[in-house]
Amino acid sequence: LPEGDHYDSGYNFGLTTQVTRDIGEKWNVGVIVPYLYKYYRNYYDLSPKVDISNGGLGDINMLFTRRFGAINNTVLTLSLGIPTGAWRAR
Repeated sequence: LPEGDHYDSGYNFGLTTQVTRDIGEKWNVGVIVPYLYKYYRNYYDLSPKVDISNGGLGDINMLFTRRFGAINNTVLTLSLGIPTGAWRAR
């Protein structure tokens, strides 16, 4: 991205994949796997200019869904986050 008024501090990029599978008529399980990339230009206005970046897997989510009702028209989903993302970067 060009440096300027709107993009001079950097950018973030995120890509998310969700895969689900039915386990019978009433249950569904799934997983969400995000990939994140962050880039900052001239972090903290250091001299000489220092750019930093960080990328990798984010926190993974497990999904458990239960359908209710005669025609399965009511849905309840439980999401469980697994802290797999980087919490500390250098």
